[in-house]
Amino acid sequence: MSRELSRQDRSQGLQRVEVDALVILKIMKHARDQTGASGKLMGLDVGAVLQVTHSFATPERNIESGDTTQDSQYSLEMMKALREVNVDANTVGWYTSTYLSHFLTERLLEEQIGYQEKINDKCVVLVFDPLQNAIGRLAFRAFRVTDELVKRRKEANQRGQPLGMNLQQLQCDNLLEEVPLSINNPLLVEAFLVDNVLGDPFQSSVDLDTLDFDNSAYMQKNLSALIDCLDDLASEESKRQFLDKRQPRPYMDRRYNPMDSLLISSQIQNYCRDINTYSEESMGKLFVVNHSVLKQDK
Repeated sequence: MSRELSRQDRSQGLQRVEVDALVILKIMKHARDQTGASGKLMGLDVGAVLQVTHSFATPERNIESGDTTQDSQYSLEMMKALREVNVDANTVGWYTSTYLSHFLTERLLEEQIGYQEKINDKCVVLVFDPLQNAIGRLAFRAFRVTDELVKRRKEANQRGQPLGMNLQQLQCDNLLEEVPLSINNPLLVEAFLVDNVLGDPFQSSVDLDTLDFDNSAYMQKNLSALIDCLDDLASEESKRQFLDKRQPRPYMDRRYNPMDSLLISSQIQNYCRDINTYSEESMGKLFVVNHSVLKQDK
């Protein structure tokens, strides 16, 4: 009976990621101490829910050398130490920090595909943006590579071809899929927080700082990054058109990588999403303030 239940759990798709609050705090501290912080996520795969209960930082590695031996050895030693103290030592993904949601790179896709193929198909990458956290927004998002991209990657490897030759008619929406994320607190922690708020009258008072409009710098940075991405996309399109005139299949030319255009297009979608979300929040604040002012005038 237990074997049948385990098989059913594995066959279910990933629907939600639950992250402990302590893991969130550890990632935020790591991102504050180090730029481009990354590490491992440990936890359990329970049916359609991925539970992240622990995390640890990995040593900063030299990306240019591509040597991952030190990283792998350190991770194995950490997981061995976690097992000795009865902490969940199952790898369920990894995390990374970024700024202005600029995380869509070919290196991130390759690493995430490796996690899903070698460890668990439900592994996720947890992305943390300190700039969004600074303006009071939820700065954590969970992603996994789509099954379509993993399938095309396998087909390209079987044919001995680069991945770029197998990306025709692939939309930028089919690179990553976002998984709903929730943060869990133990009951004792929630009871402590409630007691702390109720015991301090200043904690339970209305915080008018949430109506502050002085976050225009974040919007300006997003718009500037969006313009840069549009310029990069126009440059890639010009390169493709130039090569298309010289040969009918430009994606076979090493000077043109279709993945670059897909990544830039997906990054543009991220910037537009952040700008729309920020604009909606600002319009809501403006409506509340105007309504209060008009009510006082009456």
